[in-house]
Amino acid sequence: MRPVNKYILVEPIAEERKGSVYIPISNNLPYKKGSVISVSDIVKQTKAGDIVTYFRRGIACEKIDVGGKFYDLVSEDSLMYIND
Repeated sequence: MRPVNKYILVEPIAEERKGSVYIPISNNLPYKKGSVISVSDIVKQTKAGDIVTYFRRGIACEKIDVGGKFYDLVSEDSLMYIND
């Protein structure tokens, strides 16, 4: 699946690893983290494989089902930052 317009397909990250400890990411936060799976031809700020943080509310982020697995379809404008 390849997004169009200014959208990015992101696989959400449910937990982070700090050393040998896994820490769940809270569902109460107004943002989410995820790994970029695919981007449209228009998106210039990020690429597949990047880890991004993005707003999770409204039309900025929509959960979609792709072959039984859930991803977020995220507007490029809703990106907060790209993890380096």
